[in-house]
Amino acid sequence: MTHRIGSFLMFLGVLLIALFILSDIADAPSCNLLVLGAVALVGGVLLWFRDPVQPEQRSDRFRLLRYSGKKKPDEKKK
Repeated sequence: MTHRIGSFLMFLGVLLIALFILSDIADAPSCNLLVLGAVALVGGVLLWFRDPVQPEQRSDRFRLLRYSGKKKPDEKKK
């Protein structure tokens, strides 16, 4: 779950920094956007690397159907 929150914070940080750049182009820079964007970006990166994505476990749903089509190696065709 922390991986998803980290991804969101990184996206939010990049968005806030982009808004700061646009406000600087408009000659009305807001330093709050830069600071909040940097904090969100760093926090997101820390959360994202803290909890790596777990590999998905194979589902046991429909296991009988999956194995019913496969024949065992010791069975021979008649």
